[in-house]
This record gives sequence, structure tokens and C-alpha cells, in this order.
Amino acid sequence: MQETAKSARVFRFGVFEVEAATGELRKQGLRIRLQEQPSQLLLMLLERAGEVVGREEICRKLWPPETFVDFDQSLGTALRKLRQALSDDAETPHYIETIPKHGFRFVAPVERIFAANPPPVPETKPEPHMALRVPILWWAFAATCVFSLFLGWRMYRRQAVGGDQQSLQPTRSSILPPSSWHFEHSSFSVSPDGARLAFVAFGPEGNDKLWVRALSASNAAQINGTEGALLPFWSPDSRRIGFFAAGKLAIVDLDSGAVRVICDAPFGRGGGTWGRDGTIVFSPFVDGPLYRVPDRGGAAVPVTRIAETGSGRGHMWPSFLPDGRHFLYSEERLNDPQGESIYVGSLDGSSPKLIASKTAGNTEYGAGYLVYGHDHILWAQPFDPRWLELSGSPTALTSQELEQERSFSHAEFSVSANGVLVFQSLLDSSARLAWFDIAGKEIGQIGGTAYLDPRLSPDGHYLAVASDDERNGKSVIRVLDFTRGISSRLTDGGNESSPAWSPDSKRIMYRTIDALTQIPVDGSGPAQVLLKGESYLGHMDWSVDGHVVFTVFSGDAPSLKVYSTADRQVVPFGIGAEARFSPDGKWIAYVGPLIGPGSDAIFIAPFPGPGGHIRVSGGGGAQPAWAHDGRRLFYVAPDRKLMVVDFDPRAKSVSAPRVLFQSRIIAPNFSGTQYAVSRDDHFLINSFPGNSSSPLTLITGWKAPAEKPK
Repeated sequence: MQETAKSARVFRFGVFEVEAATGELRKQGLRIRLQEQPSQLLLMLLERAGEVVGREEICRKLWPPETFVDFDQSLGTALRKLRQALSDDAETPHYIETIPKHGFRFVAPVERIFAANPPPVPETKPEPHMALRVPILWWAFAATCVFSLFLGWRMYRRQAVGGDQQSLQPTRSSILPPSSWHFEHSSFSVSPDGARLAFVAFGPEGNDKLWVRALSASNAAQINGTEGALLPFWSPDSRRIGFFAAGKLAIVDLDSGAVRVICDAPFGRGGGTWGRDGTIVFSPFVDGPLYRVPDRGGAAVPVTRIAETGSGRGHMWPSFLPDGRHFLYSEERLNDPQGESIYVGSLDGSSPKLIASKTAGNTEYGAGYLVYGHDHILWAQPFDPRWLELSGSPTALTSQELEQERSFSHAEFSVSANGVLVFQSLLDSSARLAWFDIAGKEIGQIGGTAYLDPRLSPDGHYLAVASDDERNGKSVIRVLDFTRGISSRLTDGGNESSPAWSPDSKRIMYRTIDALTQIPVDGSGPAQVLLKGESYLGHMDWSVDGHVVFTVFSGDAPSLKVYSTADRQVVPFGIGAEARFSPDGKWIAYVGPLIGPGSDAIFIAPFPGPGGHIRVSGGGGAQPAWAHDGRRLFYVAPDRKLMVVDFDPRAKSVSAPRVLFQSRIIAPNFSGTQYAVSRDDHFLINSFPGNSSSPLTLITGWKAPAEKPK
């Protein structure tokens, strides 16, 4: 039976077809993008439709024996992507059934179209006698009439109840970046008319640049003069684009190509929006109010108010409503992770209106709905822009797959005024951990595509990561054992990140939403909360003498504090983030002071002091990491180049920075440390592959018909 199945040219089931030779999946003739491992898994199941295919057999087929991979996680990822492509449900499967502890079975009928021999002709049955045919035809006619009346009644009822009773059934398609380029996280925007997409991408040289493409076309145009661009947003007429770069707010006119700086935006990571009267509302800082400025330039002035200065509250992600006077925005309470809210503000400075509590990040209006991300799901809920009120119930437009940028609570989606929707799916991420030598040559990979914050143990035997096991944005701490080739899961809370090793490689400290916790690696004891009650940003490091340095957000900027495991005391160290102890524990490298343009440089300071701070990087830089000899320091430049300086602790001096190689690290800054350095100067980098890019996803058909005004 298996040999016959393999000779099939096409497998057909439901509305789908699969080309046996290539694994190409088509739905009603349209090609559906499917990655290699989900495609191989589908072919295995189709070849043995109706049979149980064992998990071990699948893993041997999909991953070669020499591959280091967490099979459970990788198989789960491949299965989720396959089910998503087939619109199948694990709980009520139409195609793929899970057999607990055994494997999987393809349960739908499968038609095999063979290359050589045509399928057998169905058996011809004798025609019934004419005396029998007349009543059969009469009854068929009567049944057709009754069925037609029933359909007409159903259509009438559907029109009578209006749009609220109609389900949203989105259709998805992929948008690829230009060849050899990769989409930058959180930096794309659909034009108000829904015709074009502005996006930021980085290419072979690592620099971010702004691009524009028509959604009806396959090619994109690069915009000159937009190096370092982030967070684009459109003018109401869809002819100009605002963006942030180098501590400035700038706009580009697409007709002329002219780029013009509007005003300062020292820490422009909270987004902007453009009103019909030419007013731009934007976030110049991560804490503090929103500001307004004319699009012709001028002085920026506050347009929202923070009740308590220095309270850790920040207004971010403004988005104008159709009237051009009111705008949505998010209030982030950095010292209260449960205190986020969505408000509607006004250009006249009147009191804001609370729209939703315990919801954070960007919220946008499109085609009668508020669209927002929550719990890594993209939601749409009817919204009346006249009365500024939500109505009905929210509808999920995606599974739990929405990419959400961790540092600034930004859900990666954009919706136009007429409802064209684009988002970034976790399921499409192509990033993976890969080994590079000091010249930048890739020398190996670690299986899996959902690992963040890689940290090698001091003894070099283990790797700790924050792992998105379910590909739903919920991370746990996982440890990979290089010696035995296995991995183990240490936590299961879903919000753990930033692992850091104890000097003896026996414990790991990690960050949750509002606590720093440690846990034995061998599972010999429960997790223990060490610190609680602040807005922890993670980036911890553990010195040889038992001090832990970590980052919190308090006041106006990230700051460093040091915890002593001996006396359990916490002392401030200074303004900055992403600190790392030198191997001897006498120096701290960090990013700081993060209070103005060009200030995100690398510094070295003595610990515990006293002594001055030594500036390491000439321009920006992030993610410092020490070599194991303590005489060299690595960091990532804004263009993703991996840099190195020599450090002389006696002279308290550093050499000029040198480029080691051009990386494709997933983010050069504001994303934690996404690489690790081994004892033999090999680099494990969370990076995009050179030969493939993660797409964006275009959603159409998600809107229910709008109700007519009463």
C-alpha cells in the first residue's frame, strides 16, 4: 500500500491538493506557503492516511541524527504551522488527529491521482425502469423547491439580524521583503487608503532603511536618506511618511523624495500619528506625555498630561481616529505591569476617556473596529468613533501567534482606515541560533526557532534560553545539555526571560513580569523569588563573588542595581542597562546613559568603585559581552556589526573599536542580549539566515458588513 501511495502524483483532500514530488500545497488552485518541515510532515501523513505515524519515526525523518534539536518543541512547531495552513483544529480535527503518546493520523479521505495508470472507472449500474424514474424526478423537483425556500428564508434572516451575527473569516497571504533584506521588528505601516505598505528592512550591510511597496505589486522601492529609520506612519492623504531616526522625527514626501526633519525625538520608540489638519502626535520619550507638532515643523508641546511626574507612567502609541481631533493612546505604568490602559485623547487637551483597562500597547481604528493585540492574539471589536465607545464582543483574527515586541509593549500589526490589515506572525519567524567563528563564518546550528536570550554556562556545558515552546509568545526557561544532546524545561509560567547563570553553573536566575527568581538547574529544589516589586527589565549577570547586577525602569530612564547574595542588600549602581561583569568581577560593562540621541554607547566602570567610567564605543552600541580572558569586550553596533575592543585594566583604557564581522542578529538593541560567547571565541547568535526571510501576513475578509446608521 505504501509503495502505491508514493507513486501518486497528487494527493487531493477537501479543497486541498499536494504535489507529491515537491510537497507544494494548493487550496482551490492557489498556492499556500508551507515551510520544509511542515511540508514533509504533511507528505508523511498523506502517504499513510488512516494509519498512526509514530512521533519517533517523524522526528527521524524530519531531523537528521546529527542535528541537535528539542524534538518535542520542533515537532509541535511544525504541526502547528501545518494545522494553521489547513485551518485545522487540534480539538476537533478535520484532517490531522493526535493520538496521545503515540503519534498522529490523517483522518480525512484522500484521493490519489497517479502519474501512469488512471484511476479505475466507477462501476456502471443498470438504469432504473421508466416507471420508477418519474416519481423519483418529481420528488427531486419538490425537494429542490423546499430547499430553495429554506435558503431564501435563511438569507432573509441573516440580513434581518445585521452584521453582529456574522462571523469573521479572514483569508491570509504572505508579503515577502526585498531579496536579501529582512523586515525590522515593529516597523511597518499600511497607508490610510489601504493601497501601500511602508516598512523598515535591513540588508546585507545591516543598516535599517525605509521602503514602500504597493500591495498590488511584487516590488518595493527604497527611500533614500532614511538610514536608521524606525516606526513609519502615514499622512492622511497617503502621500507622505513620518518616521524616527537618530533622535529626530522626520517626514519624507513620496512624490519628490525630499526628507525633512521636523523636531527632536530623543527616544522616539513610542510611535507617531498624523492628523487631517497637519498635526503630528508622537512620543519623544518612553515615559512622559505625548507631544504635538505641526508637520511643517516647529516647537513640540505636550498634548497629554501625566498626573505624577516621575511616577513611571508613559504615554505611547498614538493613533488618530477619523475625526482628526481625537486619538487613541496607551498609558504604560512601568512600575505596575497590570496597570496599562487604552485612552482616547484630544488635540484640545480635554480630559481623556478610558476605553479599556489592563490592555497595553498600540490600538488602531479601521473600518468600524478597534484592532489591538492581547495575549499574543490579534483582536477586533466594534467601535463607534462618534460616541467613543466599544460595543459587542471582540473577535479573534489570529491564533495565539501575534509577534509582540517585548521592550515597549508593541503588537506587530497595522490596519488602514478601510480595513486592510498586516501583521507579523510568530509562526513565520525564521530566526534561529547559529554558531559563528571569529571571522563570521557559520559553523553550526542549534535546532529550533523559538529561542531568545541565549546564555552559556560558565563551565561551557550548558545553554540556557527563554523558549517559546508553544509558539504563542509565552516563554519559559529551558536548558540544553551539550554533553548529552538533550534539553529540559525548568519553568512553566509563560512569562520567564533573561536567564543568567550562577558562577558554579548550578543555578539560574531569570526575570518574570515583576520579580527576579532563581532555580536549581538539576531540579533539586523549587524556584525561589529573590526580589519583587519593581519594573524589572532583566539583563542580569552574576559575578564570581555573588553579586547580581540587573536593570529596572524607575524615574526617567533604565537604571542599574546590584543585589548581594551574601547579605541580600540592593544598592544602586547608575543609569544604564544590559550590564555584564568582567570574569574577575572587578568591572561592569553596560549600555548608557540612554537619555538622549547617541547616548546608547558602551561604557566600562570599576566595581564596586570608585573610579571614572570609560567610554568604549564611538557611536551607538548595545549587548556588551566579555571574552573569557577579560581583556576584550564585544558589542553590537547599530548596523548589526559585531565589534571588539581591547581592554587594559591596569591602564584603565580601551583600544579603538574593530569590526569582527557583519551579523544578521535579530535586533541590534532594545532586545536583551541575543548572542553568547564561548571559551574558544565562537559566537552563538540569534540571527536570521542569509537565504530566507520571515514574511509579513496580509489579512483580508476579516470585516463583518457594517450596520446601517439608524
